[in-house]
Amino acid sequence: MFVNDDLIFFYFFFFSRNSLGKKAMQWDETAVRKLKSNEEKAREEFREANKSSRKQTELKDLKDRISGITNFFAINLKKLLLIL
Repeated sequence: MFVNDDLIFFYFFFFSRNSLGKKAMQWDETAVRKLKSNEEKAREEFREANKSSRKQTELKDLKDRISGITNFFAINLKKLLLIL
């Protein structure tokens, strides 16, 4: 079957101008808007999760530093008591 460019143009013009074509375009636009809003929500959740993860990592580092300083003082106190 041979399809020429004029026929394709006619079909495109016809379906883009009638109500079905307009509804299809509206449905596509609605779907795109929903996807974009879902994407923004997902990005925001991801940012919040990263912030939380970073805070947990910083908290763990602080606990480790406090533990190290406590051990340092405990060892030096023992050495000081042995000297005295």
